[in-house]
Amino acid sequence: AVDSAFLPNEEMNLTRVFATVDTGANAARPDPAVYLLGPREATSGDTVTLEVLVSNQGSATSSSLTLEVSMPADMIYVAGSTRRDGAAVVDNTSGTPFPLDVPGLAITNLAHSTSTRLTFQVRLNGTGGLLSWVGVVQTAAAEIRTDNNRYERYLNTKPKPGTDLAVVKS
Repeated sequence: AVDSAFLPNEEMNLTRVFATVDTGANAARPDPAVYLLGPREATSGDTVTLEVLVSNQGSATSSSLTLEVSMPADMIYVAGSTRRDGAAVVDNTSGTPFPLDVPGLAITNLAHSTSTRLTFQVRLNGTGGLLSWVGVVQTAAAEIRTDNNRYERYLNTKPKPGTDLAVVKS
């Protein structure tokens, strides 16, 4: 039997990790999960901080995890802003500077019932609308379940106040 409790509490922005005990077929397996936190609404031109929580809800250490975060073009990564548990994460030197972009960030040896938190900043571009960003965590090890390996979050952007709109008559 599995006893899971303590989901991340988004409203209070607290991190509480699943406590999993399993003595059956899933004993001694990792169970990585990803959860995204950030504002639900912002204004175009704003710089906002986004958070990614990666937890191991299983009963064994997760080794060789890879975390990837994908964002639309209107979410522009602020170079040098990524942190993992408060420590700076080096930007990519090839491709895009965003260290969570493909091929992802390696997270090694995440012990059972623990988590790691990554934060980064983006500048919102565009004229407003709904933006979607996605976090995916992957491991080569057999895991308890995979439905918690992907999380999608939406950010509604409003046009910057005072933005001129053009009306065209057709």
